[in-house]
Amino acid sequence: MKDQMRRLTLTVCFLFLAELILGGPGYCWVFYGITLRKILFSGSLILLYTYVTLAGLWRFRLQDLLIFLFLFLSLAIWLIGVPYRNNIPLKFSFQDGGALLLLLIYFPLAQLIRSSKLDWNKVKSIFIFLVSIVCCIQVAVWITVYLYPELGLPIRQAALVVFDPLHVVKSDPSIFIGWMPDGFYRVMWITSLFLIPAFFFVIGKEKKAKSDFFLVVLFLGALYVSYTRALWLGMATGLSVYGLSIIIKKRRDIHIKVPYRNLLIIGVMILLVTSVTIFNIGNIMNNRLADRLLSVTVDESMQVRTDQVNSLLQKWSTVPILGTGFGGNAEYVRSEAAPYSYEMVAFALLMKLGMVGVALWGTTAILLVILCWRRARLIHETRWFYWWISMGVSYFSTAMTNPYFTNFIGISIMVMILLDTDHQLFGQKRLQNEA
Repeated sequence: MKDQMRRLTLTVCFLFLAELILGGPGYCWVFYGITLRKILFSGSLILLYTYVTLAGLWRFRLQDLLIFLFLFLSLAIWLIGVPYRNNIPLKFSFQDGGALLLLLIYFPLAQLIRSSKLDWNKVKSIFIFLVSIVCCIQVAVWITVYLYPELGLPIRQAALVVFDPLHVVKSDPSIFIGWMPDGFYRVMWITSLFLIPAFFFVIGKEKKAKSDFFLVVLFLGALYVSYTRALWLGMATGLSVYGLSIIIKKRRDIHIKVPYRNLLIIGVMILLVTSVTIFNIGNIMNNRLADRLLSVTVDESMQVRTDQVNSLLQKWSTVPILGTGFGGNAEYVRSEAAPYSYEMVAFALLMKLGMVGVALWGTTAILLVILCWRRARLIHETRWFYWWISMGVSYFSTAMTNPYFTNFIGISIMVMILLDTDHQLFGQKRLQNEA
């Protein structure tokens, strides 16, 4: 009976993962006003807690307590309490910060991983496969439009019919398929954020497969056609952190195995893209990559972000201690349908959480990193720790300039980053080996 329930639970969880990655913004299937994504999430949560409880698998660690306190205080104070005090509609506060509830799925999944009831390596393989499907579609669409420009508009319209049947994209721009002002055909939707963990999962593998090189090329291609500076710079930041960590470690004369082959592949790909861009080979890219990166300080979007920062800081100065709570907004509003949504996430969080909330979030993150570092050093997994921290830095630096940090996609990436620690540092096989 328990084995049947385990299979049912994992099946629903994998369906949720598949919809999360392949479903784009999450509005493809709606039943009586409720999206399939929310239905699958609710089902996964109920089944997971029921199965873990019946199987008697609950075993808590210090990091579980930290995450629970963080979640409880965030929900009680900044999702409900502070918004209620500031007369912010609960509808807005839950739309803004309700995705934090996704962290509830971490606790039972962590128990399954630690007890070897869930093969995390298999989960990562399925995750990479699903992300590669999205990347193949993105690259195929871009190549098709490059060869046949007249198909650009029909493809955009078809994509909106599939991914946006409720016509909410204009109010929540989480998908963009179409021509940019500079003439580039951009293929990007919110699930492009999954490129970051997928990329790091592939290049961080201990045992490499022949298909990994293809996956790296595919991910870099999807990264390019997404035309998203935050993703480009986030990926570069994460890889730089890893490289710097290796250099520091080597200077301390502690020998670790460096995956030079992976770094060589990445370096060659970046060099290839840069060469094609700079020298304009075949006029394929028309120097747009360089222009796109250089425009970070001169285009209209930068001015918009500057206006957001000024407005957010001004609002924060009126509620510096506890902030406005989730759902709050400054005088500057980028979307009438979602007035709480801002691209400059760091400043938006400061306004919503205040100094107390930011201190809570920052302290929790620092403590988790310290705990993982100490554990990684104890069991000689410093190489994994560098990959893990680099993936985290890459994601957070990307998310800080996009309004997706506290939605289902953003929180699910945080859950995956956390679960990877349970597999690598606290898995049953690891604990048995220590014993």
